[in-house]
Parts: sequence; structure tokens; C-alpha cells
Amino acid sequence: MKIQTTNIDKGGGGKSTHTFNAGDWLSRVKNKRVLLIDGARECNLTHAFDITSRKTIYDIFTTGEYEICHITDNLSLIRGDERLTDEQLDLASRNNKYLQLFMWFSEHYEELDKQFDIILIDTHNDKSLVTANFIAVSDIVLGVTDASTNGFRAWLALKQFVEAIKREAIEVITKKSYVTAEAYIIGNKMEYYGNNVTDTCKQFLDVIQEDEAYLGSVQKKELMAKSLVINQSVFEQRENMTEKQKLDHQKFYGNIEYVYNNILTVLEGGAA
Repeated sequence: MKIQTTNIDKGGGGKSTHTFNAGDWLSRVKNKRVLLIDGARECNLTHAFDITSRKTIYDIFTTGEYEICHITDNLSLIRGDERLTDEQLDLASRNNKYLQLFMWFSEHYEELDKQFDIILIDTHNDKSLVTANFIAVSDIVLGVTDASTNGFRAWLALKQFVEAIKREAIEVITKKSYVTAEAYIIGNKMEYYGNNVTDTCKQFLDVIQEDEAYLGSVQKKELMAKSLVINQSVFEQRENMTEKQKLDHQKFYGNIEYVYNNILTVLEGGAA
């Protein structure tokens, strides 16, 4: 079982949209057994599915009890909760404040591992202790940003945040970190003028492509923008297209699957 947390301390980059679409791609196209965990206070992933449960991610942090909602044969969800804040959970006063979720995963790992190949965690756009707990259990942390100076700054801050968590969450005797997550980045909402990206996107790509953690960029597309509005991933939308429509969007789908395959490769321990 592999775990990915999607996070960056900037709104509007498309973090939840990509978690939603990647989850569907992994389960629908790659036949992976996927668990989505909605760790964002906006609960965008939760609202995308017509499901209810008595327990949410909040209960995992408070009582340890959990409930998994099954969406399809390969896709499941642990629902989000607006109460998921440092203050509500009083995380700052707890021992091992960065490792509360880590300890829960340690206790339940075998039962989760039997059910799922991949866990995707969506987070709030912040550097809270809640977010740190999600990062601490992850194999990779994926930053998703648009082509902006603020987006690039947020990426640099995310790398620093991950390293800070590693330094804090250490085993007392060996001084080794419990946290092994590595940070990666994808560009999102790349705009084109004809066959070429706009000057703003080109400037962004010229810089970000030099980073060894860069895994690719996704074109700005109405298909993506409306996926969380109509609660249909771009891959589910493709299944309802005519052959002409599929041909019209062929470049977009080839690109996004290239990026998602790169993410899957590093998540499973390979080199993109």
C-alpha cells in the first residue's frame, strides 16, 4: 500500500481537482484499489460523492474509530470534516503531535493494506499540524500549482515544510526520522496560445523543469474545471464522448495520463 498526500500552501492551484481525477484514473483505468481521504476542511472530495457515514476523518484523530464509504468496486472514501483543525483537535498539546495519524496507521496498517493499493489524501492549503500529520504517513507529497510566482514560492515552502517535519518526527534513541516522504511538483492550468504555451506559463516552466522533483504539467481545460462541479472525472466524461470528441481531446488525455503515470511511478518507488 502506497500513500500520497496532495498539499501546497496556496489556493486555486487545483489540488482537490487532481486528487479527485487521479483517484478515478487509478481505480478506473489502472484497476488499482484506491482509498481517498478527505483531509481538507472544505470537504470538496466528500461533496463529490453521494455518500454518508457516521464517522469522518475527525473521529480518526479523536477516538481512532473510522468508517470507509465504498463508492465503486475499486474506489472508497473516508469523509472529511469541517472540525479538522489544530484547535479543535488540540494537537499542539499532544505528545508526538506530528505522529498522531502515524500511530493510527501503524495500528490499522494490515487491515488497510489488505483492502487498498493506494491511499490519496487531500489537504487544506496550509502548514498546520493536521497537514503535517498527513505528510508524516506519506510516501510522497505532491504539490499542485498554477503558473505563478506565488505558486513557485509555495512549492519552495512545501519542500521546506516536509524537511521540517522530518526533523521534528525523530526516534529518540537512533535520531532517525519516522517520516520518509519525498516532495514532488506538477504544474496545472497551463494555458496555450495556438500550439504554444503563453509567455507566463513558459517562464514558469523554464524554471520548474530544472527541478528534479518536477513530474509534468497539465493543460488548462474546461473538462478539468467542471469535473468537481458535475462530479465526473475527466476519464468518466471521456467514456460518454463521441469518437470525434475523443479525437478533439486526444492531446489533453495523452498529456494528463503521462503526468499521472509519472506520479504513479514515483509513488510506487520508481524513477519518473
